[in-house]
Amino acid sequence: MDALLSDALKQGKQVCVPRCECAGIMSARQIHSLDELQQGKFGIREPEDSSPIIRPEQIDLCIVPCLCADQDGYRLGYGGGYYDRFLVKTTAYTVLVCAAARLLSNPLPREATDIPCDCIVTERQVHR
Repeated sequence: MDALLSDALKQGKQVCVPRCECAGIMSARQIHSLDELQQGKFGIREPEDSSPIIRPEQIDLCIVPCLCADQDGYRLGYGGGYYDRFLVKTTAYTVLVCAAARLLSNPLPREATDIPCDCIVTERQVHR
């Protein structure tokens, strides 16, 4: 992920990274360098609290992590609902990053609050 963020920063793109604010809630915070990331909740690097908040409607592309996904773009996350609560607020194109071995042929169980991603990228292929 560092290489992707670094390349976007070098290209002069506005880059934001999620920050866990409280239980189930995350914000997108702008960074100008990977050096601005620090160890946060759950051991994930995140921007400092003083980093500018980028509103969800200002975002063009979201890269979404998962434990596994199905062919329809639904994902199994890490259980906090952070991304589901965030993605419902944005019209950004969503790219799900998933290991090919964790891309399931059978549909995952779904709830009304689950948001499918637009595209799935594995190390082997891209699914739209």
